[in-house]
Amino acid sequence: MSSARRLNFNGKTGVWSVGKEDVDDGVHLAFDLWNAKYVWTAWKSKKPVETHYFSIVNGEKLDPVDQLTNYRAEGKKNSDGWQLGIMVKTVDPNVGEEMDTTLQGGHAAASHPRCWPSTVAR
Repeated sequence: MSSARRLNFNGKTGVWSVGKEDVDDGVHLAFDLWNAKYVWTAWKSKKPVETHYFSIVNGEKLDPVDQLTNYRAEGKKNSDGWQLGIMVKTVDPNVGEEMDTTLQGGHAAASHPRCWPSTVAR
């Protein structure tokens, strides 16, 4: 994971934000879909403890979740389980800032009608 700031999408409100600041309507962002990856993330006490990345464009197959470490079965306390997401590098071309974007929920998040508004460049 890089040290870039995080660009977040709230699927309930349809709002993009960086940190606690909402992204202004009409801003154009570039998403690097050629290097997008599926990511399995294991969570414990609301923090990531293990991640696995798989290239979407190269057709890498996801490990089935039942073949990943079962933190709950091993008695790991406070395990929140595995979550599937799609990680995409994003650039604000106006200032050249790179941001990390992970759409939690994988395909469901990426297909949300508010995820790709017409004001955001793809």
